[in-house]
Amino acid sequence: MDPISTNACYPQNTSRLDDTNHPPPPETSATVTTPKRSDGCVRDDTPDADGCPKWVCANRYDFDAHVQATVVSPELFARNSPSDVDDITPADVRQNQMGDCHLMATLSALAGTPQGRALIRNAIAENRDAQGQVVSYSVALYERRPTPLGSALGRVKDLDKELGAEAVDAHHTLSRVTVTVDGKYACGHATAPESDKGTHEVWPVVLEKAIAQASGGYDAINGGSLSHRSMEMLTGQPASFHSLTSAWSPLRIVPGTYAPSDISAAVAAGKLVVLNTKPTLGSQGQATPYGLQSEHAYSVAQIVTVNGTPCALLRNPWGRGDPQPIPLDKLPDFFAGACVGSVN
Repeated sequence: MDPISTNACYPQNTSRLDDTNHPPPPETSATVTTPKRSDGCVRDDTPDADGCPKWVCANRYDFDAHVQATVVSPELFARNSPSDVDDITPADVRQNQMGDCHLMATLSALAGTPQGRALIRNAIAENRDAQGQVVSYSVALYERRPTPLGSALGRVKDLDKELGAEAVDAHHTLSRVTVTVDGKYACGHATAPESDKGTHEVWPVVLEKAIAQASGGYDAINGGSLSHRSMEMLTGQPASFHSLTSAWSPLRIVPGTYAPSDISAAVAAGKLVVLNTKPTLGSQGQATPYGLQSEHAYSVAQIVTVNGTPCALLRNPWGRGDPQPIPLDKLPDFFAGACVGSVN
């Protein structure tokens, strides 16, 4: 149970939700028993400290049925350690039980640059009542809207297979919208870290809810997405996904593919870079190369040289379990692709 949330009925009754890209449950799995709902979901009868019902729906936790968790002593931005140089840092991002590593890794990447931190700070405004209490947050996001040509292309069956998804997808614009969210979050929301003042920093939790609300609900962001979509929603700038291939591979000639040198160049140019691991690294709990998790997203913090070898330093959006430095030329062995975006 998250000590900083009330009514936080997390999905303790399943070790996997939709995918492997979420932290392992902090507590032992409970037994799933009856009763069943009409949609086939089953209820865990194990008593919950907050009296929350817990449901599992075909191995998928129904997050939108449990938007009732609140954060104790919330503060939008706060320093969590005396050593913090800013009140927004990648360490603030701590993915919890929801499979939204694609979003959490994007937030971590944004928090790792001065421009990204400024964007986060300017994206969220507190709304207060007459007593000065924060009652909601207004969040600036960007909505994808097709151009007239994009709408026409989208109606042509299988055109994306003929021209490529990126070619069809390119015909859209990003329009700024304001999403207002309250302080009630889905059970299993991102953890709000405790500050050095005893408050709990909520900017990642607020942005998580805003993206979820704009996408159709928490279930819509739970698993399976790629980070370039959340990059666009947060920055208003075009972002893209690139398959990774070795520098000497024949696939290198395919437009849009990335070699390790392209990752290094993107990081050097100040781009947001998130890498997605392949699904074949091993099941959850098994030892994997460099401490990587299968089907998981990691933001690239920086490129460093270790014993003469250029390596990527990655951040795990769990807020723990960062991989060991990975040689750039090894990235195609473990990662399926890279999502690349920019702040401006």
